[in-house]
Amino acid sequence: MAGRRGFTLIELLAVMAIVAALGLLVLPRLAGSRARDRVLAQARHVATLTQAARARAAGEGRAYLLVVDPVKGEARLLRRRDPLAAATDPDDPEREPADAAASWSRPVPFPDGVRVFAAERLAEPVATGEPLVVVFHPGGEADAARVVFESAQGDLVTVTIEPATGRTTIVEGEVE
Repeated sequence: MAGRRGFTLIELLAVMAIVAALGLLVLPRLAGSRARDRVLAQARHVATLTQAARARAAGEGRAYLLVVDPVKGEARLLRRRDPLAAATDPDDPEREPADAAASWSRPVPFPDGVRVFAAERLAEPVATGEPLVVVFHPGGEADAARVVFESAQGDLVTVTIEPATGRTTIVEGEVE
């Protein structure tokens, strides 16, 4: 079989070296991208909870609360007690206790490597480790708040809640 030629060992090693070098360049970017995706996904979960809180508050005519707890590493919805019902929570008589059976009340844990970097009402910072509680009122308005999530690689994503409308915005990158 004259005229048929294969690759030499040197050519194969050269191609393998080029592929390995490209892999070393791309791999760190992919790892950082996954961390950014996790922190962005958590911000979207919180934004979804705010939308649910707005809709439930308007539909039921009573306030709902978004609780972002940096110590437990979770966010969840709770609701204000029906004013005609007896108080059942001695720590907060105005709040109903969490209902594990209700899907809307289940906590949403933060993924590994995602933490609340800063959580604040727009007027005052929240003490370190203290849960941020944002109230959504039946009329559509909410407490003004900002929640900043940070990945282990330092990626920041901010969720801002507007007070007049209760709407949320998600912004990636540095905090203002």
